[in-house]
Amino acid sequence: MHAALARARASDDRDAARALVARLAALYEGRAETARARAEVAEARAAIVDGRDLIDIAERALLTPLDRKRKPKSPRRRAASRWSRRSAHARFST
Repeated sequence: MHAALARARASDDRDAARALVARLAALYEGRAETARARAEVAEARAAIVDGRDLIDIAERALLTPLDRKRKPKSPRRRAASRWSRRSAHARFST
């Protein structure tokens, strides 16, 4: 799908973009955290004429938030998280 989206974006193929973006949104249908993004993409599919813009909107709406969520924490942030959990546990367990 990634290659097909890249081809549709490069050629600015509106019909291919609409079909592929619909498939992409369907992949995330079961994920509640993507409901707002899927609604935004559906709205864009109805309004956007340009295939390239539609693909950009779908990527920004659906994938960017999920990518941010999956980025691993740096070692320093992991250590800070462990420390804060320990501190909270010590404060509330006494």
